[in-house]
Amino acid sequence: MNFLIASKNYLEYLKANAKKDSYITIKARIDKYFKYLKTKNLPLSLSDEIKLKNHINNLKISQNYKATLWITYAQIINFNRRYYNLNAVVKLKPIKKQKYIFNIWTEKQFKDFISTLKNPVEILFFNLLFYTGARRGEILALTKKNILTSDKIAITATFSRNHITTTKTAESTRILTIPHSLTSDLIRLANLTKDNERLFKNLTYTTLKRRLDTYCDKNSLNRIRIHDLRHSNITLLLYNGFTPQGIARRVGHKNIEMLFNTYAGYYDSEDAKIAQKLEQIKNSFY
Repeated sequence: MNFLIASKNYLEYLKANAKKDSYITIKARIDKYFKYLKTKNLPLSLSDEIKLKNHINNLKISQNYKATLWITYAQIINFNRRYYNLNAVVKLKPIKKQKYIFNIWTEKQFKDFISTLKNPVEILFFNLLFYTGARRGEILALTKKNILTSDKIAITATFSRNHITTTKTAESTRILTIPHSLTSDLIRLANLTKDNERLFKNLTYTTLKRRLDTYCDKNSLNRIRIHDLRHSNITLLLYNGFTPQGIARRVGHKNIEMLFNTYAGYYDSEDAKIAQKLEQIKNSFY
């Protein structure tokens, strides 16, 4: 069996059993090394496996995405081993993920960035990301019907790869209360948009990412991803004392364990502060 057949087997299974968006995402991952592997027989020789690792490592992508590509390759091999008697197995060790997978901005850093933008639609989009913690696709999918009364918006879908699909999980479908000023801006935008059109139909990922990259490069900052604004929002809420349960519900996490796992670095940094506070409490009795 060669990789062309193995990947086709796996994609056919995904097409029948996974969400359309998940299928498209995984196919895009496979395309990153498909040309390199398509004629290779499986299992790969040690030499070819080393070349594959080097091929992935040389891609101009994050270390975490490199690890994700290797995991996808392993899933293809192990799927075919299980269901098509392929005599091969891949262990998930060769490419390590970075310990911290995101950067965050403080509110001041975010406001400094916003002050450089000229397009009011882009300003509204980035403000919604930072002050709601919603995912990029959730905001891009908004239409007039998602604007509710009392400063609330309904998150009911996501926009990815040029089509609208269901939210990432059942918990991601939710009602969000947003700052009143953002509601006013949303209504103004809605008045300029047809009923069935997306409010942010004119924004593209490439343009939005370029805005962030240009600002970071100009100000000698580490580049920040669009999704990192969601992480910034959640960290901001944690620092302001909101409960993990409340934050998890607001941002559409399935459970608080996901919050703890993702923001372990935040909780680790809090440990020293907790110890200092307990020392102050202890000494106050003497």
